[in-house]
Amino acid sequence: MRNSFVAATERAKIGHLRIHDCRHSAAVMMLAGGISMDKVAQVLGHNNTQTRSGLWPLSTRTYIRCCQFLGFF
Repeated sequence: MRNSFVAATERAKIGHLRIHDCRHSAAVMMLAGGISMDKVAQVLGHNNTQTRSGLWPLSTRTYIRCCQFLGFF
């Protein structure tokens, strides 16, 4: 899977991008869409509350503002 992903990013001339980066992008897009942090964490497979809290040190509003600044949406 990794080799196919790397080949696809090279064909698309995206540059260095990891599958995990896409996972983070999906999480931020879900948060921006109004999905709760708990639901996003469940989608990502984080069932432990401690894992969730460690992954989301910033508020949803802060994530959205950062992504808007970076031009993600």
